[in-house]
Amino acid sequence: MTARRITIAEIRQACAAHFGVTVADILGPSRKQVHFLPRAVAIFLALKITDKTASTLGKTYFGGRDHATIGHAYKRVLSDYDLIAEAAVILDGLLV
Repeated sequence: MTARRITIAEIRQACAAHFGVTVADILGPSRKQVHFLPRAVAIFLALKITDKTASTLGKTYFGGRDHATIGHAYKRVLSDYDLIAEAAVILDGLLV
């Protein structure tokens, strides 16, 4: 049996639902914490799960952001144990 591939759209939707925001909020320009954290976790999961580069993720899947912004979001999640735990909960939900 082969493992099901998780799409970036599924990651964005799961993060939005988990944090109580919309996918549009995740893709939007807001830098408010309420929008940044779900976006950062979605970026973190997308980088870990897919084979996409930071540049491709930012430009194509996360509202036209550049690779440096994607890298910052990834590092922000890595530096916060609570956000890593949130990412694990979301990933568990995606794997069901």
